[in-house]
Amino acid sequence: MSLRTRFSNLSTVGKVIVLVVVLAGLLFALVGAVFGTAIVGTFVLGMGENVEQSPEASFTSSVSDGTVRIEHLGGESISATELTVVVGEREQSWASLADGDGSVEQGDSVSVSASDGESVRLVYTGGERNTTLVQFTA
Repeated sequence: MSLRTRFSNLSTVGKVIVLVVVLAGLLFALVGAVFGTAIVGTFVLGMGENVEQSPEASFTSSVSDGTVRIEHLGGESISATELTVVVGEREQSWASLADGDGSVEQGDSVSVSASDGESVRLVYTGGERNTTLVQFTA
């Protein structure tokens, strides 16, 4: 006996029960697929890991006679080895400019030379990311 014949021989109550079971199975499969995809996507895209934040610190900059001065105004202290001053295409670590690799704290500053109109950035390098903390034109 074919499936169609068996289904047509069921009573109305039997047909409703079969329909409810089939719909429940489809709903269960759909919900499982949505949650499974969300969980896998979270870890594949790296959202399941702790995202490293850049430090919260304030810096100021000034330019005078071809010299750029960058000063830590306040906020978190940052390791001098994690800060890089980029002037045009040239990069120098804060540690080399300050002759030390300790912490950069409120009141600490460095100076570099820059031509008029040259781009200057202070970049924080933490983990696998680089974040520009200060950017201006000399």
